[in-house]
Amino acid sequence: RQARPRRWPAGLHEYADQAQGLRQALLDQRRALTVGRLLDAAPALSRVVAPVWLLSPYAFAQEVPARMHFDTVIVLDAAQIAFPELVVPIAQGDQVIAFGDPSLLGPQEFAVAPAADAPDVDAPAEPAESAFAVISAAVPHREMTQSYRAGGRELAAIVNDVRYHGAIRALPCPQSFLGDDVIAREVVEDGVGVPDQRTGLVEAVPGEIARVVELVVSSVSWHGDESLMVVTTNNRTAKAIRAAVYRELANLPQLADFFDPSRSEPFLVLTIAQAATRSRDRVIFSLGYGRTPHGRMLTQFGPISGDENGERALATAFTRARHHLTLVSCFRQQDVVLDRLSGGPLLLARTLFAADVDWQPPAPAPAQPMLGDLGRRLQDRGLKVLANYGGLGLAVAAPDGESAYLVETDADFGHGTLREQLRLHPNDLRRMAWGFMRVYSF
Repeated sequence: RQARPRRWPAGLHEYADQAQGLRQALLDQRRALTVGRLLDAAPALSRVVAPVWLLSPYAFAQEVPARMHFDTVIVLDAAQIAFPELVVPIAQGDQVIAFGDPSLLGPQEFAVAPAADAPDVDAPAEPAESAFAVISAAVPHREMTQSYRAGGRELAAIVNDVRYHGAIRALPCPQSFLGDDVIAREVVEDGVGVPDQRTGLVEAVPGEIARVVELVVSSVSWHGDESLMVVTTNNRTAKAIRAAVYRELANLPQLADFFDPSRSEPFLVLTIAQAATRSRDRVIFSLGYGRTPHGRMLTQFGPISGDENGERALATAFTRARHHLTLVSCFRQQDVVLDRLSGGPLLLARTLFAADVDWQPPAPAPAQPMLGDLGRRLQDRGLKVLANYGGLGLAVAAPDGESAYLVETDADFGHGTLREQLRLHPNDLRRMAWGFMRVYSF
């Protein structure tokens, strides 16, 4: 970064003819400056103009000429991209660095236009081999176990044991300290429907759809500054929820701005596969299946199958939320027999009916006398205080009860690098809505 300002004037001087060609290409209003034109006009100078390129695999094949070469190709979400999609970018680089999470859904098929013969049954498809799986089998790999999601350890705990063997470490979120639920569970008592004659499944249950619409309206009314998405298991339920929400919106014109599709993060109703690459501040997960008229629970839940793929699908759905997750189901605890379930349905049942997801907190750090004294002084002033909260510092609730602070001392500088303690760690806490303060012993 520091060398770039010096490289630009040096490049203009060394490649004066290319600089003139680049200037003419930029001033040509008749044609857009494509990658091909940039390379034709300034093949050497183009690296100074644009040292970093950001492209999707499909745009890469269309826009980057075969003669273009890169020192390093970095692939994000490599576990959700099929390897054939990345053959061309990888072939045009000296080295590749791939980031991915193989514990979630792998590459998914998608359509670019509606199909008249599209199936209504959301049966799990055989997953294609991901680019991450192919690359990790050929090169060294490292595991990253620190979660930086804003939902903190409360949301991470849902899938930590099952999909990550308890290896994920995450910071606590202030909502739990303040007494607010990060995860809410809703059981639809009238979640009964008639099985489809063709599939035998009870989908798009009216009672569940009505409850989801109520939750959407409530979220928009009380948390309009946070983005929202509804995730469900099947297309039929997604279509029904989407239609019901917009019918309700006709009676609530004051909420119309929230549903503007041009917003940076618009409201969405998606299936699990469609939501795999999306996230929102608040997510409502609607199971999308109900009980039969006789009260029976069918054990077929579309993509939530009884194997590892079902666990991946459910883990994907549960990790779309940044701050808050609401689980909506038509099944009551007495409807579920755990001994008959496995894979995704078993994880679903345990999550729906768990009073709290267990999280193994880190070993408590030795008490710091200065924080202990500060905590007692704040308690004397009537503030809610908890020392060594989440293995960190002193958690303090603001007088209004709407916000919370974490107070740490300079003794924490021994944990990690100085850059981590001075910049990264405070920024992570602030991103999770903590106020951060540091007190010094000198």
